[in-house]
Amino acid sequence: MTQDGWILVVATGAALVVCAGFTAAVAGAKGYDKSLWGVGGFFFGIIALLAAVGMPPRQMVWLPESEEWNCGRCGRHSKGPKPCPACGNRPRFFSAKKT
Repeated sequence: MTQDGWILVVATGAALVVCAGFTAAVAGAKGYDKSLWGVGGFFFGIIALLAAVGMPPRQMVWLPESEEWNCGRCGRHSKGPKPCPACGNRPRFFSAKKT
């Protein structure tokens, strides 16, 4: 492979890493799994980034301290916006004060 070929390979790899970072950041800001979308951004590049930009934000619901919820991973009963004591899974809610 010529020197120009290696430069193209390195530049493409760098662009895919940057695209993966931006895709993960956008998806994380909208409430989606950053690592999953980052991997998608690396393999699919600008297409995954455009998909992340076009996604609607996940519905976030206020979870009061007294609210009880069942863990989706282990099934254990938990209370409030804290992670599950058994497996560490977090509820898909946030506990900000209502405005």
